[in-house]
Amino acid sequence: PAKTCIFSNCRKFDGQEQRWITSAEYIQMAGRAGRRGIDDKGIVIMMFDQRLEPETAKEIISGKPASLNSTFHLGYTMLLNAMMISGVDPEGIISQSFHQFQKQLMMPSMNKRID
Repeated sequence: PAKTCIFSNCRKFDGQEQRWITSAEYIQMAGRAGRRGIDDKGIVIMMFDQRLEPETAKEIISGKPASLNSTFHLGYTMLLNAMMISGVDPEGIISQSFHQFQKQLMMPSMNKRID
């Protein structure tokens, strides 16, 4: 974390071409501005060496973050290790996982499809 985050360029090479950074990339990097418990606000400075269309700037700054999808898989080895080390209840591991949280959020829409 730092008090100020400076973007010296808002374009990046993605392996094939130069493109503007995505909203998710901006959120990830600009989120570093401001030290928790020290600064009330973080400062983000964006420097441009090319003309940026207002619509593109709006999309970068206020666009939606990328969605997160859990790939959690409770395998036999993980389960046995957790039980051996700390005596953890397998159902507790599953019920407190991000994967389970996402599945529970999807339940109302799944029930509507069934009905």
